[in-house]
Amino acid sequence: MDFDLDALAPRAGYKLLSALVVPRPIAWVTTRNADGSVNAAPYSFFNLMGHDPHLVALGLSQPGDRHAKDTAANVRRTGRFVVNVVSEAVAEAMHRSSGPYPPGASEVDALALDLADPPAGDVPRIAAAPAALACREHTTLQIGRSRVLIGVVEGLYLRDDLYDAERGYVRQEAVRAVGRLGGGLYSHVDAFSLGPRPSTEEVGGR
Repeated sequence: MDFDLDALAPRAGYKLLSALVVPRPIAWVTTRNADGSVNAAPYSFFNLMGHDPHLVALGLSQPGDRHAKDTAANVRRTGRFVVNVVSEAVAEAMHRSSGPYPPGASEVDALALDLADPPAGDVPRIAAAPAALACREHTTLQIGRSRVLIGVVEGLYLRDDLYDAERGYVRQEAVRAVGRLGGGLYSHVDAFSLGPRPSTEEVGGR
């Protein structure tokens, strides 16, 4: 079956694409409200986009997303945000923070979430999250009703037991990150290996 997305309502296209582009990592974003309180909102239109400099991208405008305006306004005002990595241990709290809180409300206060000092900047991270990326806004693109925030990662927090100092690696299996599927479905990260990337000789290159 072929679909002409231009002929579909945005919500219909969203339901199709969000069920197919999976699993998506979840950014549990903390920002500072105008009154100094901390906003926490989850986004699954999120990924790492570069490493020199380190870039992340967030899709802030999604159908029915009431948090987008608060997060966008806070980032526009302060230029700062923190991406908290969502693990199984904090998944329920993340899900609850997605509710229809009033504009300017602090989900952190409402859910009694503990905060911790950020690895950079002045926006706190969620203490129970296994890792957090402190970001500075680089560019925000407005394309139609879609808003894409591109941030430069300036600092990284990683729980001590998740770091293999000898190899300089993250113990990914211990993070227990969760991903977003379509609708209200989430996924565990079940890793498997396909071995090293094919060599030049294997692909017939020079």
